[in-house]
Amino acid sequence: MIHYSCDRCGRLIHPTRHVRYVVRIEVEADFGSDEPVDDDHDFLEELDEYLSQPGCDTGEPTPSSRTYDLCADCYAKFIGNPLGTAKASLDFSSN
Repeated sequence: MIHYSCDRCGRLIHPTRHVRYVVRIEVEADFGSDEPVDDDHDFLEELDEYLSQPGCDTGEPTPSSRTYDLCADCYAKFIGNPLGTAKASLDFSSN
């Protein structure tokens, strides 16, 4: 029998009695720019100049993909705050 456990809390997830949620996260670099593209610009010449520089690092960040198993409780917490950021609290004066 295959055994699953929640990657967040460690709880065992029984394959026939519990729901197992699978979260897949893909991360890739976005080098896009909001600046308009100059159609007359010679990108090949710019690339050639860049590559001819000493110590040129052509290594770009590679895409990354991860898969996580979550129990129902941790899934609910994940959906409510997927990035795990602190929720902003509003502090109003008593005027």
